[in-house]
Amino acid sequence: MSELTPEAAALRKAQEAEYSAYVATEQIFIGGALAFNVGDPVPKSHVDRGVVDKEQVAKPSTKAGQEAQADSPTSPAQPAKK
Repeated sequence: MSELTPEAAALRKAQEAEYSAYVATEQIFIGGALAFNVGDPVPKSHVDRGVVDKEQVAKPSTKAGQEAQADSPTSPAQPAKK
């Protein structure tokens, strides 16, 4: 595997920070369309800008966040079920 350029490494770090801050604790609809299922990572900027209500998300390290991820079959925090 090749090493990332400094720019790519910085972008990856920014994306990880953006998508690791919150998980959905309920289905979230934006503009009438399903945007996030329970346990899906929710971009921090969506919460900061009010696109998603804080009541609809939890930090992954909290009990509510861990429960949401455990309920999600697609959550990266959970091993694949056989």
